[in-house]
Amino acid sequence: MNKCFLFGLLVLVALVTGCPKNHYIVELTPRENAVERKLIFYRENGANTNSSTPAYEKFPSNELAAITSLYAPGATLREGDRHIATGEFAGAMPSDVGGTGSF
Repeated sequence: MNKCFLFGLLVLVALVTGCPKNHYIVELTPRENAVERKLIFYRENGANTNSSTPAYEKFPSNELAAITSLYAPGATLREGDRHIATGEFAGAMPSDVGGTGSF
């Protein structure tokens, strides 16, 4: 086969299937002397679909373990294909999705 044809085919496949990517949503709610931090996270396969519902993929286990280790036992739940980690923090916030902060 022609090398240009194969390259073009690979580019087309990449455009149609997309690249998987992680999504993170952080919600902060002030409490008296702390802040409640809710992290909602999931992995989307990046496929270009006509649906308004994301095409989910399994969240990478090593990344899930790293996030879970920063929260109290039982504070990370799974709701369908989304994960939710919740905790109250006074002082330093966890560095789960990059960056650090404090309250």
